[in-house]
Parts: sequence; C-alpha cells; structure tokens
Amino acid sequence: MKGINNSFIRINLRIILVAVLLLVAMLGFLYYLAQHRLQQSMERLVKKEMDNISLSIKDKLSRIEVTMDNMAWVVGSELAEQDEMFRISEHIVENNPSMLGAGIAFVPGYYDSDGELFEPYAVRRDTDEIVTLQVEESGADYTGKEFFRIPLESGNSHWSTPYLDPDGAEAIITTYGVPVRDDSGIIAGVVFCDISLDWLDNVINHDKIYQSTRRLLVTGDGTLISGSEGYELEEVLRYLHSDKDNTGYTAVKDESGRKHHLFYDSVEGNTDWILVTICSDDEIFGRLRQVRTHMLLLVFFGMLILIFIVWRTSDYLERLRIVNAEQERISGELKVASEIQQSMLPPRQYSKDGIEICASLVPAREVGGDVFDYYVRDDRLLFCIGDVSGKGAASAMLMSVVHSLFRAYSAHEDDPAAIMQAINDACCSENSSNMFVTFFIGILDIPNGELAYCNAGHDRPLVIGKEISSIEAPPHLPLGVFDYIKYKSGKCTLEAGSTLLLYTDGLTEAKNKERAQFGLSRVKESLEDTSGCSADEILRILDRKLGAFVGDNPQSDDLTLMAIRYKADNN
Repeated sequence: MKGINNSFIRINLRIILVAVLLLVAMLGFLYYLAQHRLQQSMERLVKKEMDNISLSIKDKLSRIEVTMDNMAWVVGSELAEQDEMFRISEHIVENNPSMLGAGIAFVPGYYDSDGELFEPYAVRRDTDEIVTLQVEESGADYTGKEFFRIPLESGNSHWSTPYLDPDGAEAIITTYGVPVRDDSGIIAGVVFCDISLDWLDNVINHDKIYQSTRRLLVTGDGTLISGSEGYELEEVLRYLHSDKDNTGYTAVKDESGRKHHLFYDSVEGNTDWILVTICSDDEIFGRLRQVRTHMLLLVFFGMLILIFIVWRTSDYLERLRIVNAEQERISGELKVASEIQQSMLPPRQYSKDGIEICASLVPAREVGGDVFDYYVRDDRLLFCIGDVSGKGAASAMLMSVVHSLFRAYSAHEDDPAAIMQAINDACCSENSSNMFVTFFIGILDIPNGELAYCNAGHDRPLVIGKEISSIEAPPHLPLGVFDYIKYKSGKCTLEAGSTLLLYTDGLTEAKNKERAQFGLSRVKESLEDTSGCSADEILRILDRKLGAFVGDNPQSDDLTLMAIRYKADNN
C-alpha cells in the first residue's frame, strides 16, 4: 500500500510539475504577447498624440502665414506712402492677438529721406498697449538678422530660429518674414511678425496618456524651443543627426540605466521644427514585470494577475476598436459629403447658345475647397471659379456658402463687382475662422462676346486665341479679408473661336518629386497650338501635360479647371 501511495504521489507530483511547467510556459507566452500588445498600443497612442499636437502647432502657424502673406501684398501696394507703413504695422498687431509684434524692414536706402535703415515696428506690451517705433533708432541693425536676410536672398517667406529680441519684442520669439515686392517685382523689404514661444509649453504638454511622458520641441539644427535640457535631449540630437527624415522611434537608457522610449517626428509646414516624445519604460511595462516576478513565486496569484493583464489588454483593444469605428464613421460621412458637394456643381460639359464649356474639379481630400459654377440667363453666361484657403471639411463648408451666395446674388444682378461686393460683405460678417476665398466672377454677353468680370485675388484666367494672354483684372484682395474693400469690374471682348481658361492654384502649384512647381509658364507651353481645339480637348491636353510633370507625386491641393470656348455662331 505504501508503495502504491508513493507511486501515486510521484505520478501526481509529475502531473502537477508538468501542469505547472505548461502553465508557466503558457503564462510566459501570454506575458510576451501582452508586452508586444502594449508596445503596439503605446506606439499608436503616442503617434496619435504627436499628430494632434503637430496639427495644433501647424494650424496656429498657418493662420499667421496666411495673414502675413496677404499683408505682403497690402504693403506692396502702399509703398509710395512711407508714413502708411507705421499704420499698417500697428494694424497687423491690433487685429491679430496671437502676434506679439509686427513690422516692415526695408532694404537699406529704400527711403533716402530716413537714412540708410528704415524699420517701422509695432509691439504689444504687457498692458496690451500697442507701441509704434523705429527699432533701428536704438542702434539695432536688422540687415544681418535671419528673418530679414533669408527672405531677401531666397525671395520666399521664412520662419526664423527662435531668438531673444531685446530691442523690439523684448522676449524670446520666432519671426515669420515675407518679402515685399514693388510694382516691378523687385523686393523692397520684408514684412514680418514676432510670435512669443510661451504658448508652445502649453500645447506640447497637453493631453498626456502616460503621466511620466515628457515632450521637447527642437529645430532642425538642434536648438531647443520648448521643454527641458537633459540626457534625453542629447540622445535626440544624436539620432536626428543620422536621420534625414526626422521621423522615427528608438529605445534609450539614461545615466542610471533606466529605459525610455523616444519618438520624434517633424511638424509639417514651413518650419523645420521636430516634436519629440519621451515615455518611461517603467511606467508602461513596470506592472507587467511585477506580474512576471510574482508568477514565478505563486502560480495561483500569477493566474489572477494574468487575468488582470488580459482585462487591461482587452480594455486597450476595445478603446482602439471604438477609435477605429469612429474613424470609419467619419470616413463614411466625408464620402457622403463629397457626393453632395459634387452634386451641387453644374454639368461637366455644356454646348449650346454659341458657347462650349468643359470643367473638372479634383479635390485633394474627400471634400475640397474649390468650386466652379455657370448658367445662362437672358443671353448671358454667368460663371465663377473659387478657392478657399486650406483644405478639408472646413474649406468645403465655406465654399458651399460662397457658392450659394453667388447663385443668390447673380440671379438678378448683371454687374460682377456688385455680386462680388455682396458676397464679400456676407463672408466678412461671419468669418471667425479668418479663412479667405480667392474668387473670379465673369458675365459673358453671348451675342457680342463682351465679357465683364471681377477678380478677388484669384489667378488671372487665360485667353487662348491666336496668342495666349491673361485677362487684365483690377487687383483686389480675396473675399472674407476686409469688409471695407470696394471691388471694381473689368471688361474685354472675346473673339469668335477663342477660349477662356479658368483654373485654381492647384494647377500652377502642382509639384513633382523634386518639389518643382508646374508654374504658369508650363501652363502656357501646354496650351500652344490649341486655339482650334474644343474645350474638352484643351482640358485633356492640360491634364496629360500635368500628369507627365507630376508623375507619382501625390496631389497636395484641390485642382479645378474650366474652359469656355466662345463660338458666337449659336451652333
């Protein structure tokens, strides 16, 4: 009996040992699986956080860029009035609370009466008082500063590396400069605005999934913009130096041997800023490691902890499922919105009453901010084309409003300037987002070919006849910028057989893989020898030339084309 009992005990011990080994192996496998899932979850959540932060930064900077690019045109049109430069600088700061200061730095000697340097500048002090001054009177020389030098040399707008400005803003700032050109196209100076960097600390430290998460914001050359210096910053700069894409992930150990997860990604836009997120491995995987230790001591408690881990993992998966379901819902709604937007447009082709029309609209996203429209009323063809600043749902909503306003105001009005004026008044009264619309309105008298038009900052249409020429339209600011603008009409006469081509900047600013733009000159080259072609043939030729130039490079902006061929024979 004793032998039987011993044998039974040995068998059970072996069974228990095998069961324990299988359980430990299973728990070990589950531990590895849970660790892998947590790693994936961490990467997705951190990526989502960084995308949201980058979008917030880009959105704020983009609003400033749009405003200053627009003000460069205003300054260029007022260069003859030297004293007006102070009022413009003050006006920029007064109407843009996010700007600390703004000014216009002219090339040396531009205004001889004021000596070599002339820099009218307005700055907002702590009391919210706006002070206007000439910074160069304090002995400061702006000609060597980055915000002035680079736009002057390159001819393009530029965000400067953050710096301390003791003379004007009296704070650590970054400056956005835009070259100002005179009527002959020569750069007369740089209009700029100063932005305090204090707001960046709140933006990059908002909405943290992990309590120990730390974030940094650095420039492409390694200058720290926001966050604290330390061992991680040195690691970041080392990896950025070897990574030309400025996007990636790595795991590093600090001076005490603790592991950290380091994510970095470029902030899209005109800056070279890089956002860095540092997560503590102890916070993310610490509990899992404790579970592993306790599993080796007490299998039973290990199983309970395993259930806890599975529950936590399931919770993460459920959250991800909800997020994916929400994304699918939004995608479906955007698809419906795109179909509605396309249904609001007139037919792509029209041939009647002595005219032939062919048009196309290709949005860069599900919905876009471009529009075209046309219809015939009382032997007149009324048509328009427009482009809202930015892309996406917000631009599409604003363009739908403008489209409806065009239809409403043009139904009983024959003056393009009056229609444009009414649309601008409506846009300015409800434009809290500071978005603007470039818009062109034309009214063609079909029997005699007389064309009346009004242009609000849009690309000038081309006339394709024996030669290719641009319509000379009086310069106006886009819709939704200022409510006191007075629009004026222009007139010309289309010859029989000529074609009017209207387009948005998605055509001229389309880029290939080398980042070169298609440009107006290539548009004109593509249209050579097309004077006898139909409107549909012209768009096909232009689309083929553009496709050969762009290649596989993704479309970055909405593209709208409309060709109106004037036959004048009512055939």
